[in-house]
Amino acid sequence: VWNDVVALQDVSPRILRVLDLQCNDFSFTQAEEHQAVDLYATPSATLGARLKPMAEELGGRAPWAVVPNGCDPDAYKRPGRKVPGRCIFTSSPDRGLHLVIEQWPEIRRAVPHATLRIFYHAMAEWFGNIEGNLRAHQWDRREHARRAVIVRDALPLLEAHGVELVGSVSRERMAVEYSEAECLTGPTDTLSFTEGFGVAVLEGCAAGAV
Repeated sequence: VWNDVVALQDVSPRILRVLDLQCNDFSFTQAEEHQAVDLYATPSATLGARLKPMAEELGGRAPWAVVPNGCDPDAYKRPGRKVPGRCIFTSSPDRGLHLVIEQWPEIRRAVPHATLRIFYHAMAEWFGNIEGNLRAHQWDRREHARRAVIVRDALPLLEAHGVELVGSVSRERMAVEYSEAECLTGPTDTLSFTEGFGVAVLEGCAAGAV
């Protein structure tokens, strides 16, 4: 399973139960849940070294392995389909979308025909949590909310300047979007320790999106 340690609770111990961690801590787990893990996997050794002591504090005794993230390059082989000036943003919006938005007027001055399409499945939830995050005391939640405010308020103003919030689409549609894009925008500015080389970047490389 990916992150969801609870899903392992009902799996027979006769089956190898692997927990692939893409998150940065174990704050979402309970100690007893770790008894159902036979193998922990992380996309990088660095993340594994960070998480192992946390798991041990919760009673996790299973061994650890590195399973790098990947994608299927064949899904993005669509030669001749690039749309001039097409840019996309495909990662979690708190990973730097506010910086793309802030820089977009300058980008359009440099490349007047540039367009930006934004894809992510949790945009409505991200905007919906702004007030709660602003009230929270944790720095990362307040910063998370500040970024959401910037994007929420700026998007309607930028619609006339080539910016489109598309939201969630199928994997097949994403393959087309990556293949048509000339540029994958990703000025990553993470809020905390992050897990390693992102799948969005892997897909951009596979699709020839600079």
